[in-house]
Amino acid sequence: MFAMPEAKLGFFTDVNSCYILARLRNNIGFYLGMTGARLKGEDVYISGLANYFIPRKDIQTAFNDIK
Repeated sequence: MFAMPEAKLGFFTDVNSCYILARLRNNIGFYLGMTGARLKGEDVYISGLANYFIPRKDIQTAFNDIK
């Protein structure tokens, strides 16, 4: 889960978060910073905050492939 809980409380997001959020596509960073909304799983990958997404059912297979 990715969240900006301080925005939900009415505080500004910190400097590093503002730098990253401002560079996300489709203004998703602006939305997250202003609303304090939370992203889960695949949404974090789609927004560009994560490089990979492995569904829960495939995690064991992914770890077995690494060995």
